[in-house]
Amino acid sequence: MRLSTMRLSPSPLLLTLLPLADSAARSSKRGLVFIPKEETPEDNGVWVQKGTDLTWYYNYHDRVSPAFAGVDQSKFEFVPMMWGVPDKSDGDTAFRDNVQTLIKEQGVDIKHVMGFNEPDEKQKNGGSDIKPKDAAEAWIKNMVPLREMGIKVGLPAVTGSPRGLEWLKDFMDECKKELDEDDKECEFDFVPVHWYGPFESMTGHIGERLVE
Repeated sequence: MRLSTMRLSPSPLLLTLLPLADSAARSSKRGLVFIPKEETPEDNGVWVQKGTDLTWYYNYHDRVSPAFAGVDQSKFEFVPMMWGVPDKSDGDTAFRDNVQTLIKEQGVDIKHVMGFNEPDEKQKNGGSDIKPKDAAEAWIKNMVPLREMGIKVGLPAVTGSPRGLEWLKDFMDECKKELDEDDKECEFDFVPVHWYGPFESMTGHIGERLVE
């Protein structure tokens, strides 16, 4: 598909936007990246306490955080993320298989998944550092089958630098090559945006991502 609308997805430890299920009392767009820590278990309850405006979270993994395992998806939705690609990724479908297990065997109602975390950035700086070709191959093996199940899929969450946009373009080109079909590309439902800087600059950055 071609992107005609824009949705923001989370930057670390910030509340942002993601098109999740509507809620009468809470914001369907407020979510959080959060990794529970054993030494501060009291923090876990903050996000699911009565009156919270949060409706979803992710933890950089494809496994529900144990602290929220007993919380229904309708109250605090877990969004799995395929953080990176294994070194030996040929034929690897672990992410797809794990998400399907969550749904079919554990009864977790997964509605959204997110792609690679800052694949245009080096791992030493927190990125997953994936070549566009390798990312396209992994995407087709893992994300395409999940989208065919009706799960909404977000594009890889590149950095806010110019190289991020270039990486995305290369990624889409590689997808077309891998699929080897006319006018076929890796389809998606929303576009995550990572941004660390002034709001005014962010609006221009988002505009660059809009595709006619």
